[in-house]
Amino acid sequence: MDRTKLTARLFEVGLLFLIILFVFFLPNMITALKVNFFSTLLDIDRVSVIVMPDKLQSDVYVANETVVVGGDNQLMGYDKEGKMIWHRELRGTDTQLRSNSQYLLIAEKTRGEVVLVDSENVVVASVRDLGRLELISFSEDSRVAVKLAGENRILLLDDSLAITGSIDIGEGEIIDLQLPSVEEVVMLSVVDLNDNRFESHVLQFDMYGRPLGISDCQGQLIYSMHMSDYQVIVTDKSMMSFNKEAQLVAEIGSPGIVNNSVSYKNRLYTSMISTLEDGSEETKLMIYSDDLSSYEEMDLPIGADGLLVNDRFIAVYVDGLVTLYDHSLKQVGKINTQLTISNIQWLDQMTLVVNDSAEILIYEIH
Repeated sequence: MDRTKLTARLFEVGLLFLIILFVFFLPNMITALKVNFFSTLLDIDRVSVIVMPDKLQSDVYVANETVVVGGDNQLMGYDKEGKMIWHRELRGTDTQLRSNSQYLLIAEKTRGEVVLVDSENVVVASVRDLGRLELISFSEDSRVAVKLAGENRILLLDDSLAITGSIDIGEGEIIDLQLPSVEEVVMLSVVDLNDNRFESHVLQFDMYGRPLGISDCQGQLIYSMHMSDYQVIVTDKSMMSFNKEAQLVAEIGSPGIVNNSVSYKNRLYTSMISTLEDGSEETKLMIYSDDLSSYEEMDLPIGADGLLVNDRFIAVYVDGLVTLYDHSLKQVGKINTQLTISNIQWLDQMTLVVNDSAEILIYEIH
């Protein structure tokens, strides 16, 4: 091959390579530029609307980029374009759903049956006859914890729904249980009246039911529990940070009422409502490190009914409005849904699912 032909051939290969880079990476490059330098130019498009069946009391879940609507003894799976891709009849009358990024968990509480299905409605694991279920927790890595009704007993299951252990709480009442994704532990919030003294604790166990530590919450009402490198507990009076040995590392009094709290990658995101001297209220977004040693804050002029966080955005909704911020706390977009929003969820990093009791709206962020 002579030099001219070789040069032409190399040029063609290089041009093809540049075209591939352009096609695959340009959308992400544009989004990054908009988010970081031209926040007001962020585009948000509604790509589909899913109308709930009439008179169906429904819950909406997201699992593996599938929107799942559950209610009245049936489940329906929809894709991003709003097309129904599967339908499942439920046998029980007391069903509770949970989801993570891969699977949907279906728990029939009366019969004590738990089933995991994937985004194509294929059963990947199931277990029966656990006993009557009361509380259910489902982790991002598909571990399961269930509290048995009428008992202070927790059953622990792995991602194949095999029982790995159990926890028996002798005294006190179990208020909540959680399975943090960052640690293979189970967290229980427990309250008890001991010698006319109200006590509250968060208990940690491993997935075999072995105790790891007890965090004393000093009789404060526990609102929420979060686990990353540190365990953060939000109460009616303060926020507490405990290390993995359940030793108190820091405690700060709440400057207001925490009406929402979400943990994400070693950060605690809260919306805080405080009353000013003139009697009016203000709402702030407060972002704390998990050891409570540092924080950021930002005014939320119209309040917050809920928060949602991913790698790119912080989403705040109130009434029918969703406001998006990047992690430098710059506002990058608004969505006026004209709904009375019940919930918002990420379908993926750039797709938001918003629903009320009648409709589901799906938005893509560009």
